[in-house]
Amino acid sequence: MTTHTADSSNYDFRIAKVPQQQHATGTSRNVPLLRQEYPRYEYFRENLEPGFFNWTDTPTIGQIPQVATTYGYIDGMYPIINEHQLAFGESTCGAKLWAKPATQGGKALFDITELARVALERTKTARDAVQLMGDLAVQYGYYGAEWEGDAVLSEAGETLT
Repeated sequence: MTTHTADSSNYDFRIAKVPQQQHATGTSRNVPLLRQEYPRYEYFRENLEPGFFNWTDTPTIGQIPQVATTYGYIDGMYPIINEHQLAFGESTCGAKLWAKPATQGGKALFDITELARVALERTKTARDAVQLMGDLAVQYGYYGAEWEGDAVLSEAGETLT
């Protein structure tokens, strides 16, 4: 069982199955800019039904080296569980984070949702997932869900004091 407390009326709550995949040596994994509102990700033109003429590409803010095999998982606004029963729960809370994404005036590549997706793709245990997520955050940078304007302050709540 897993729970998520994502609490916004405009979030994209659809669930998707991401299959196990094989990747060629030397390829890269795209890291998209966080988007939680509907539609969460629009993916890339070559993956879309040609009749969906008004869809746009999902912005990629960077890449990391790809692994040979990625595990299948169930994805939602936050990723849920992979084929090895490694699961994530989520509890929305504010934090005093000031980093910005790489394409928004900062240098950070990862938010929590994408760190968790990579962990579900590449690890079988909670211990390995936490280690990988920490390593990626240190190496590539970590940003929070809000990075500009007054929303940053309101999201942080008591953590600012």
